[in-house]
Amino acid sequence: MRAPAEMFLQKNRWVNPETGEQSRYHVDESIRPHKAIGSEGEIPLNYRIDHGLRLVIAIGQGVLTDSDVFGYQRDVWSRQDVAGYNELVDMTWVTQIALPSADRVRDLAEVAAAMDDKSTRSKFAIVATADVAFGLGRMFQSYREVMEQSTKEVGVFRTMEEALSFPGINGPLSLDWGPR
Repeated sequence: MRAPAEMFLQKNRWVNPETGEQSRYHVDESIRPHKAIGSEGEIPLNYRIDHGLRLVIAIGQGVLTDSDVFGYQRDVWSRQDVAGYNELVDMTWVTQIALPSADRVRDLAEVAAAMDDKSTRSKFAIVATADVAFGLGRMFQSYREVMEQSTKEVGVFRTMEEALSFPGINGPLSLDWGPR
């Protein structure tokens, strides 16, 4: 069996791993999870930024832990250069979500809403092909919808194509894979 990173992109197109159907969206060949220099394993939640599209894209893989998710939230959304950006998180390659309890989804929604840029509205698309990830994504979406301080509209989708359409992305993604 091929590693998820190899199946994630084929011929510069997002590919549905179950059907093999290619998306109409072209992407940079380097948009895939990768190993950190000197590490044995893959990074569970890797992100890059497209400043032209005002978009943060994150790709999860393997076992995603509580500290991975909260660490990503703190690391990325405390940056002033991405305030008000749209967000896309692809959970397609996540094999397990290891949260201590479902209450942590509410906690994450609270932390995320508190970090939202209050001067603008943005969108957050989650791609979740697995039922557990989809369900947790919908829980997160529901919590965000009722939080007054939230300025980010959340959508949970089964396909990358739907997720890219949500914030209005119609063309190639040109991501900054340089140092964070």
